[in-house]
Amino acid sequence: GVFGGAIVQRGYITKQETGETIYIKDGLRHFFNSPAWTQMRSTIYTALFEEMPRLGWTGSWEKLKSSMDLDGEWHARRTLGVVDSTNMTQVKRAHRSLVLENHPDKLGPGAGDNERAEAKERFREVQQAYETLTKLHRERSKEAKEASTPSASGGKGAYRSRRRRASYRSEL
Repeated sequence: GVFGGAIVQRGYITKQETGETIYIKDGLRHFFNSPAWTQMRSTIYTALFEEMPRLGWTGSWEKLKSSMDLDGEWHARRTLGVVDSTNMTQVKRAHRSLVLENHPDKLGPGAGDNERAEAKERFREVQQAYETLTKLHRERSKEAKEASTPSASGGKGAYRSRRRRASYRSEL
């Protein structure tokens, strides 16, 4: 309480590039007056109070998660220039073309340091976007596979355990 209040009131952050000092209380004030906070607050309010009766807790949480892009999917798709309905083959094609287009080694010897830095940053951003979408695809495929496999209560495993119990009873 008191320690946190002291940090907020007297704490500051110094930018390495410029040496400029920004007090934490001013940074927080700027954030809470920013369009980002206004949009986030509106999204949270809509998901919790307006959508909750219609969608329920799970549906509201999913909508809130997707609108805040917590997993980075929206940003990754925008970076690669693909739409939501794009399959992984099309994502891979878009990734390959952007990698070839933005590879820093593709610049000629006459390219300046600024151009190389921009190409390197863009290349890194494309790589991260592809990794994000690939990871999400893998996780969703795994979840779908797990959901489709029989559970212990009604699948093959349950049949085997019933059979074992029956054979154990017959031995008695």
